[in-house]
Amino acid sequence: MDDRLRTETLLIFFFGKYNDYKIAGVNRAYRDFSRTIRTKEYNEFEYKNLKTKTSNIIVQELSQLLIREFSKEEFDDFHKQVCKKIKKNWTKLYDGQIQKWVNMTLKYWLLMGKEYIGNIELNSKWFHIPIDSLVLAEFFNEKYPKIPWSRIDYDTYFEYQVRFREEIPPNEIPIINETKAFNKMQSK
Repeated sequence: MDDRLRTETLLIFFFGKYNDYKIAGVNRAYRDFSRTIRTKEYNEFEYKNLKTKTSNIIVQELSQLLIREFSKEEFDDFHKQVCKKIKKNWTKLYDGQIQKWVNMTLKYWLLMGKEYIGNIELNSKWFHIPIDSLVLAEFFNEKYPKIPWSRIDYDTYFEYQVRFREEIPPNEIPIINETKAFNKMQSK
């Protein structure tokens, strides 16, 4: 079996059959936090509409990372603005849920690689790590935080990013470091 067929098959197994790999990553990332959404607050049409519109916002906004290089400060500001746009569209989402959706989308796009998401590595050195219960326990020694990761505000979320960046060696990329640690945790 050649590498291309192997990769495409693994992508289909994990993400499903899509013509657009960007939306595949967004939809898979949605699954990673969707259990924290109170769906009973919406009728089926409203819920589907919010998810679709927000998914499209994420693809549109994050695609900007594929066309120009950002500094760390520009990326951090960009990330915050993207999260605000999502919040404006889907007001009942918490910042913790939004960061997970955005950050897991970027992580999945990076995992797919440049063959599927062209130029994805251009700004990957600045990508934030997704904050969730595993990350809080493993990297921040917070097994039972006062506020669940899904409900944290953006300032608290960003403090975790800063702390993580400070704790890893300066030549390491945060999202790569987090991915290696995640893989190690899963193999225990």
